[in-house]
Amino acid sequence: MISRILSLEVTFQRSICYFVENDLKNTLMIDCGAFDDDVQAFISRYGLNVTSILLTHGHFDHICGLKNIPDGKINVYIGENEIDFLTDASKNLAPYFGLDSPDYTRAVPLKNGEYNIDGFTVKVIDTPGHTKGSVSYLIENHLFSGDTLFYHNHGRCDLPTGDYSAMKDSLKKLLSLDGKIIVHPGHGDSTTVQEEKIFYNL
Repeated sequence: MISRILSLEVTFQRSICYFVENDLKNTLMIDCGAFDDDVQAFISRYGLNVTSILLTHGHFDHICGLKNIPDGKINVYIGENEIDFLTDASKNLAPYFGLDSPDYTRAVPLKNGEYNIDGFTVKVIDTPGHTKGSVSYLIENHLFSGDTLFYHNHGRCDLPTGDYSAMKDSLKKLLSLDGKIIVHPGHGDSTTVQEEKIFYNL
């Protein structure tokens, strides 16, 4: 079971890394926009044992920290239709902001479905729209929605592989979940499914 959830805002894009710890003292890091001294100090301060990183999508502000993770010590997962973003700088957009692409080749692709990862039951939900292979992660009653669903908003669809029609379908999918589920987006404040159902008039 989840024992605590911590968050840390990183990068000039103000993307959020989430740290989800279970009662086995394993920690999933949701998105990895940075893994610099500040992130490592945060991990040390709270005594976290980061065992895996789950990426919601492949834009630079969610993946650039992969350049600095300890080699072979942390497993990395991403949606199966997004894995090319980790090596394709034209898609992850890092060069457009003066950053080096992580060129990460060891990620494990995930399909839509349920997995046991480090003692967590993780439901992977395909949510294309912001990018072709964006996914959201449902862990117990917490949804990590990346740049798909925000508080009273959604991710932009005008970047490479974005698709507004797909985004609308993905939002309907997420907003069909239990209203009590807490939504942790890739940027900004947390919300609930019920709050967003009301906002979207569903």
